[in-house]
Amino acid sequence: MPAKSILLGSTALFFISMSASAATRDELINRYHVDPNAKRIGGEVLNVIRAHDADPVLKKYDVNNDAILEPSELKKASADLNSKYSRPPWEKKLKPDDDTELFVKGAEAQQADTGIPIEAILEKDKPKPVTVCGDDKQLFIRRDKLDNYMFNLASVAKAQGASIGYLSDAQNGHSTFSVDGTISYAWRKPCLSRPAGETVGQPYISAYAIAPWISAHGTRSTNGAKEQSDMRFGTQLQVELFDGPLFNTQYFDVSPYYQTDFRGEASAYGVEASWTPYWLEANLGGNSRRFSDIFDWYWQFTAEADYLNVQDVGRTALEAEDYAWLGFTAKIQVFPFSDTDWAPDFIRDRIHATGTAKYYWDAISGRDIHDLIAEVAYNLDDTGATSLAVDYEKGTRKETLQDVDQVALKLNYKY
Repeated sequence: MPAKSILLGSTALFFISMSASAATRDELINRYHVDPNAKRIGGEVLNVIRAHDADPVLKKYDVNNDAILEPSELKKASADLNSKYSRPPWEKKLKPDDDTELFVKGAEAQQADTGIPIEAILEKDKPKPVTVCGDDKQLFIRRDKLDNYMFNLASVAKAQGASIGYLSDAQNGHSTFSVDGTISYAWRKPCLSRPAGETVGQPYISAYAIAPWISAHGTRSTNGAKEQSDMRFGTQLQVELFDGPLFNTQYFDVSPYYQTDFRGEASAYGVEASWTPYWLEANLGGNSRRFSDIFDWYWQFTAEADYLNVQDVGRTALEAEDYAWLGFTAKIQVFPFSDTDWAPDFIRDRIHATGTAKYYWDAISGRDIHDLIAEVAYNLDDTGATSLAVDYEKGTRKETLQDVDQVALKLNYKY
């Protein structure tokens, strides 16, 4: 018998003595690309063969013979299992004589030696999370611009949402409706590539959006008494500046608009611009890690400029003149028991508290105003699409110059 045949035969006998599923001579040559004329088998090939003999699952699906189950190989293993069993074995009670149970037990024992978790083979492919780049959402129903993320989408559960209210005054024979919200429809390009030649740390325009919007804030009563409101129609142009020496990202907005009231009596034209920075390390705009097991929080800030030419005052406290407001809006968002495993289901991810401070100075008249709002909301369902809220507002609204000091119960909707 030639020496090469003796060598390969001896090697095969050696592996048969180690395992009942040892490689045959043909398998050694064909599967592991062993040279038939080689005088010995390389150590790397021997290691792969030993790993396969120790783990039949690895041996079956490791088609490239590197002793590692890569994503494509794991996918094939998962597909085989899903086609054989009506449900994954961990979702049903197995019978003692079920060959599925024997396979799982055997695979777990074998993989304990190789370090490959059985879960990697048995689990179904998990759905990929929706990212900003892959999200095609265009319609937004929120409270205001700081509640409306056109690029870095916040979860619906953490938004305030648009609200409606109703008050029936039986004594005076009239009813009052209130609305507080903004609807936007955005065309977005959220994930532009970094320009060639620019390095990490250099800011670049990473996204932009064009969004027609309608906002409505105020009240309307059946008899017109004590009624003040503003309704705006505009188009928002938004650009995202990503990266930089301090902020993670910055948003710049310009919105020309037309303003009236709920009865269409007021008439005004304006344009507003804003700058909104995000700095996650300072919890500005969001955060990169949860604050604690009990609650989470972040704050928001936007600097604003708003020029308004009023022609007809309608149901507002404005004058028929020009306004040039400069100021800011700051919000703090607090989420008690958010993502807290030990909290009961009826409060986990349900409570949302918001504090808002607004300040503006009119560069034409020199007048300054402020508005403070505190709100506590409870999400009525798991998605957070609807919530019931109580808020207290005290101050002057820039859009109507209406003085407000009130407590309101609101039903909010978010999308």
